[in-house]
Amino acid sequence: MSPDGTKRLGDLHDLPGCAPAGLKVLFKAAEGVIQKQVRLLGAGTPSMAPNLSELLRGHGVPDPESESPGVDKYKAYKAELQQATKGIESTDHGVAMQTAGIGTAVTSAYSAVDTSVGELNTKIDASYKAVRTDDPDKSPYLPTDIVEGLFNGVWDTLNATYDEVHGVSDQAATTALNITGDYGDLPPSSPTSGGGSPSYGPVSYGTPLSNSELQAMVANVTDAKKRKFLDTALHQVGDPYIYGAEGPNAFDCSGLVQYSARQAGITDMPRTASEQYHATMSHPVAPNDLQPGDLIFPDAEFNGGDPGHVMIYVGDGRVVEAPHTGDHVKVIQLAQVGGFHATRF
Repeated sequence: MSPDGTKRLGDLHDLPGCAPAGLKVLFKAAEGVIQKQVRLLGAGTPSMAPNLSELLRGHGVPDPESESPGVDKYKAYKAELQQATKGIESTDHGVAMQTAGIGTAVTSAYSAVDTSVGELNTKIDASYKAVRTDDPDKSPYLPTDIVEGLFNGVWDTLNATYDEVHGVSDQAATTALNITGDYGDLPPSSPTSGGGSPSYGPVSYGTPLSNSELQAMVANVTDAKKRKFLDTALHQVGDPYIYGAEGPNAFDCSGLVQYSARQAGITDMPRTASEQYHATMSHPVAPNDLQPGDLIFPDAEFNGGDPGHVMIYVGDGRVVEAPHTGDHVKVIQLAQVGGFHATRF
C-alpha cells in the first residue's frame, strides 16, 4: 500500500510462464525503463528519461521494435539486450510517487503513464486465457497472434510513457514539484519548514575529503570489502545529487550505496532504498551496535517498511549520504537524523 498522497506507478503484471523467453526479458526491461522514467519525472529531470528503443539500437540490436530480434531471434541478441538494459532494474508493485499537492504538468503525465500501463496489463491478464494446452505432444504455449499482440503492446506502452514523460520540460516539472517542495517518498526533497520532507540539519555543500581525512575515517575498518565500500562512498563527497543517478560523478541516495558496493565487489546490492532495506532487513542492527558500513534508513522516510532514503554509517556517529535535489554527497552527524532503522549486509 502506498502512503497517503502517493500513487504506485509502473508495475507490469507477470506474463504467462509459457511466454517466449525473449518476450519475458523485454517486459522486464520495459518495466524497469518505465519506472526510471517516472522517477526522473518525479525528480524534476524528465529530460533524462531513458528510451528503450534507443538503448537497444546503441548496443547493436537492429530494429528493436521488430519482433524478430526481440522474440524470434532472442538468443542471437541476448547479450546485446542484457547489456543495453544493465543497471535498469524494476521494483515489484511499481514505485510510489507523490501525487498530492503538486502541479498538473507532473500529475497529468503520471496519469497518462498509469493509463498506458493499465492497458498493457489488461492485455497481459487476457493472455492467460489464450494459453493453449490442447496438444498432448506440446507443452503449453501462447499462440503466435497473442505473442505478437503482447510484443506490439509493450512497445506502444513504452513509446507512450516516454512521450508523456519526455514531453514535460525540466523547468515545468520542477515548477510543478516545487508547489509543496515535496518530491515524494522517492526521492526526498530539499528540507522545508512546516511540512515536506524532514531536514537532517542545515544544508552544507560537501567538499571532497582530503586523503588524510578519508584514511582516518576508514582506518579501523578491518573487513576488506567494507573498507572499500566506505572508501568509495567517501570519495564521492562533493559530487552532486541527481535523482536516478548511479555514478560515477553524480548520485541519488541508493545509487551511492549500490555504486560503492559494486566497487567493493558486492554485486548483489539492489538499486532502490526500499529494495536495499528488504535485502538486508534480516540482519537488523541496534543503535548501540552500529558498525561502519551499516545501512541507515531514517524513520521520517521509512514509510512503514518501504523506505525512501538510505545512508551509510561511517563510524564515530557520522553517516555519508546523497541527500536530495540541490545538495551534494556529504558526511553529517547521525544525531541529526533522529530515529532510524539500521541493517547490515
